Amino acid sequence: MSSFGQSYLAGLGPADGTAWRRLDLMERIIDQDPRATPAFEITGMSEAKSAYHQWQVRGVPDRATVAASDGSKLEGVALTGQEVDVPSRKFNYTEIFHTGVEVTRRSQAESHYGVSDIWQDQIDHFTYVHRTAIEYQLINGTVTVGTTDIPSVMNGMIASAANASAHGTAFFTETVLIDALETLWTKTDAPMVDFFSNSKIKRGVDKFASLGAVRNMEVRTRDVVHTVTKYFSSFGEVDMHLCRDMSNTIGESATAEFLLFDRRDLSKAYLDRTHLQPVAKTKDADTLVIISELTLNYGNDEKMLHAINLDVSVGG
Repeated sequence: MSSFGQSYLAGLGPADGTAWRRLDLMERIIDQDPRATPAFEITGMSEAKSAYHQWQVRGVPDRATVAASDGSKLEGVALTGQEVDVPSRKFNYTEIFHTGVEVTRRSQAESHYGVSDIWQDQIDHFTYVHRTAIEYQLINGTVTVGTTDIPSVMNGMIASAANASAHGTAFFTETVLIDALETLWTKTDAPMVDFFSNSKIKRGVDKFASLGAVRNMEVRTRDVVHTVTKYFSSFGEVDMHLCRDMSNTIGESATAEFLLFDRRDLSKAYLDRTHLQPVAKTKDADTLVIISELTLNYGNDEKMLHAINLDVSVGG
């Protein structure tokens, strides 16, 4: 019996399978990137009637001022009438989101691992891409007035927030969060607040000193809980959300940030609802675009707070 000095497995070629063996490729495609879009999902839907979208807000004057001026009135002919309390206007611009999908006829005729219908697969995939673009602008958009050669851009939540605070090198602590909630409480009744942050700030929340040590919820299964999903304070209830579209650097020059807002006033105001629009054929391919035109209707900007430049190298 002769030996050829090379290792074979089951007589099918080299062990790495590169020569003859047919490789095993699973009939599925695994997503590598996260698709979560919390801002898109928790904001409501409304309607815009113009690319220059406006709404009205009205506040109640300072209570002490009202009591002093309205609490005691003259009688008879000296009594003067009450002026109408005229609301003020807020505005935002609609933004057009445009995502292309194109698959050649040849590619549609061929077979593909993990996809039975490549045309439908690409539509589904780019619909997610389209939504992530909207998500980013709902948070980070900065308004641009559209022209014939410059597209309009909406103000997102960060740019719209009336309450903004730069903390320099201040550490993110529970006191910082409570102070922010108190600020919002002065602007609204018992706010139902949502908290958006990236992972570094959220880890700071999870190790607030008031939470104590790591807890075991169930003795038999030993499920360890080390996360805060809801925070109850004297100034409102807070739902905690991880958001990948917010800055996340750490250290003394940190730009770590968080957003607090009352979702009841937030909505995606659509001028043109999301739809698929076929494109005229100029090649041997099927082409369409996914189009949405919308803006952020943020209601009362006083009910949004943006804190930035927090040092999250420590927390608690």
